[in-house]
Amino acid sequence: MVARARLLRLIRFWGAFCLLIGFYGVLAPLVLRALGMRTAWVGQVLRWGLAATMAFVILALATTFVAHRRAIRLNEEFHRRLEEEGETVLLLPRPDAPPVTVSQVGLWARLAEIIPKDEHIAFELSGGALGVAFSIRATEGVARSIITQIMAEWPGTRVQRVERQEEDPLSPAYRDREEEKEARPIRHAWWVEIAPASTEAPIEPNVPDPLMALLTEISRLPEGVRGGLQVLARGDPFTRRRLGRKAARLTAQRSAGKSLEQKRGEKGLDQRAQRLFLEVRVLVWASAGTEEMARSVARSLARTLMAQFGPSNPLQQLAEGSGVPAAREFPLFGGRPWADNEISSIAHLVGRDGRGIAPQLKVAPAKPLPPSPESRVPPGARTVRRAAV
Repeated sequence: MVARARLLRLIRFWGAFCLLIGFYGVLAPLVLRALGMRTAWVGQVLRWGLAATMAFVILALATTFVAHRRAIRLNEEFHRRLEEEGETVLLLPRPDAPPVTVSQVGLWARLAEIIPKDEHIAFELSGGALGVAFSIRATEGVARSIITQIMAEWPGTRVQRVERQEEDPLSPAYRDREEEKEARPIRHAWWVEIAPASTEAPIEPNVPDPLMALLTEISRLPEGVRGGLQVLARGDPFTRRRLGRKAARLTAQRSAGKSLEQKRGEKGLDQRAQRLFLEVRVLVWASAGTEEMARSVARSLARTLMAQFGPSNPLQQLAEGSGVPAAREFPLFGGRPWADNEISSIAHLVGRDGRGIAPQLKVAPAKPLPPSPESRVPPGARTVRRAAV
């Protein structure tokens, strides 16, 4: 949506400019000739107008083509840089952290301001019966900023940088446990892309925390089968502006004759236009010993996630294919706009309730805290010893 909006903005600019040149250089002289003015200057203006219009049309086509090719090249270069130089970081939540209230998560509102232009990040949940882990992948400088925001959102969170390929949850050489001497190669895998039906209506969950159902299913997968969720996000500066203009236009219209459903829709659109937006691609994937099993598990995970959202703007299957999305690719014209609070419903860490659902979840190691000042005995204090009866 972002790349399409930029391309359409360029096309509209050149289209309006060419129409302006065509009106004054071609249409106006033709009207004057139709009215009987056949002086030499009218014919000369017509000839120059035709030449200028054709020249600007060719220039507009060339500029649009160059801009399109440049956007594709920058997107491909970033994909290579993310794959070769990107940093994968495991996120280890506190084992005793309180349950997460999704409506109060403000992480993605801050990340919308942090993610650089033409870059994207990956927030992932992956695992199976032997282990489940949260992780992110981004370029080095961006990853550091994301970790800062995650630790500010959930104090006590630890991070573990992936130094070897077998530690990356999406790598074919990944090992569920460190004591495994050999990796279990991913022989067959399948992915399913999910997207909301509308780009304007709010994406509203049916349950307090949609991620819990997906975490439950991933933790209950049989041994030898792995699955995961991948949320790819990049900045979207256009959707908020577009929805704001539409909400203002609908609000300015007379309310007489509008149904209650229309008024409710306008109110929801206006509230959504106040949020920050990101362009998001949501994938669920599974790997197993056979392609049929991997496809069945991936589609089951997709149905589980889709069932957590309401009918006002339901999630639906957009595409599917074989393989694990280890490259974290985000097509130039892919993705749908999600508000920051909507992304928080599926991309956040969990508290001790998540550990209760998935005991194999990787969490921060327990660290003894120093005793509180109230429980310390000051030096030189006299103690009372109770005599035995």
